[in-house]
Amino acid sequence: MGAADASRSFAALLTGAGRGAVAVIGIRGPLAEAALARHFQRGGQSTTARSVSEGDKAPSLTLRATKEAPQRRIMYGIWQPTDNATIACEDIVLTRFESHWEFGCHGGVIAAPAILRDLAAAGIETVTWQEWLALTSKNRLQ
Repeated sequence: MGAADASRSFAALLTGAGRGAVAVIGIRGPLAEAALARHFQRGGQSTTARSVSEGDKAPSLTLRATKEAPQRRIMYGIWQPTDNATIACEDIVLTRFESHWEFGCHGGVIAAPAILRDLAAAGIETVTWQEWLALTSKNRLQ
């Protein structure tokens, strides 16, 4: 790993800016699991569709879908936006790696930036993909 402080939580858009089929976002740090527990609903069962109360969005509802996930297992689900969101629920594909998470969402100028805003609201710093590489890679050519 590069110069990343173990107490630092950060996320980055790892794919090119602009319109595309899929955008990939990386997230790592101690706040990552809490943010995923708040926003990721495994299996596409959105809380909006089920009309559940805010109390039902507790981390225990989704933490099983993230913390206990085997590494490199791909999980499909829904990103639950914040209450004042500019997007509806967003389909995502989430993968857990040893030291971080990556997820894919719709590419373009709406979904990925909205998700990064949700992560920022959870205390997770947004960095550029270049900063991500500097913070996470032993070898920048990887």
